[in-house]
Amino acid sequence: MIAQGEYALLDDATDDEHRDALTVMLGQAKKMSELISQMLFIARRERGLPEPEEPVDLGMAAEIAAEELAEHAKRKSIAISVEAAGAVYVQADQTGVMRIVVNLLENAVEYGRPDGHVWVRVYSEGTQAVLCVQDDGIGIAPEHQPHIFKRFYRADTARTADNRNHTGLGLAMVKLLTESYHGTIMVDSREGEGTAFTVRFPAK
Repeated sequence: MIAQGEYALLDDATDDEHRDALTVMLGQAKKMSELISQMLFIARRERGLPEPEEPVDLGMAAEIAAEELAEHAKRKSIAISVEAAGAVYVQADQTGVMRIVVNLLENAVEYGRPDGHVWVRVYSEGTQAVLCVQDDGIGIAPEHQPHIFKRFYRADTARTADNRNHTGLGLAMVKLLTESYHGTIMVDSREGEGTAFTVRFPAK
């Protein structure tokens, strides 16, 4: 941002160069803002600050998240399908559940293949509420899979994507939130074939 600002202040900088510099600076500022927001959120959860919990409809959360990301997926020609088997509730806070679903969907779209598909399934299995987000994208190499939930482990290091806007906190946040609701998360991935994240909560 400093370099772009100094460049824009050069006496011979044109209006187009001013606009380009401002665009870059705005993009970097947004990335910094998102990073700080995620770090503060994680810090609050780790300190055990209470969040109001209530029965949350997991299927509805999946539908809302899919709608939010529909335009981003459309730009990559990726179709998102949501299948919810009836009312499936978990005891959690609405914001946290939405963060889990949105982060997993963002991950699936980002590393999905053009003209590909993302499937979101919500169902009950015994005493568990299950959320599965699956893509047919580039997959994750076996040596990277044990590390993807670590903080600042860049997803694009493990899965060569063109986008560099990720903070490396998305999946770490998903795992932290899932475990705070007494749930578990697993990944099943094969390079060149796709990835599936499966989250299991105690059903409400």
